[in-house]
Amino acid sequence: MAANRATTDMDAIRAMPNKERAAFISDRMDLHDQAFAKVKAAAEALLPSLDETQKAKAQTELPGLAARGPGGMRHAGMPMIGGGMMMGPMGGGSR
Repeated sequence: MAANRATTDMDAIRAMPNKERAAFISDRMDLHDQAFAKVKAAAEALLPSLDETQKAKAQTELPGLAARGPGGMRHAGMPMIGGGMMMGPMGGGSR
């Protein structure tokens, strides 16, 4: 994921027409979901070989088994009301 960010030209993405940018972002999210599915499958394949203590720990710590953030972090880059770019009467700016 970090390698993708390092090679992504954000100016080129910002310059894309809205439909093209939405398709690009959707494709990136699909690739991320596919990668996560592979990690999850590998983690699930490992579970039968673990003892009960290891299984319990794996369920909370192993990528693919441990709970992901809210909504799978789909909107992790979106600003939250109350801070960030949302300044003014509805945001977190001083009143």
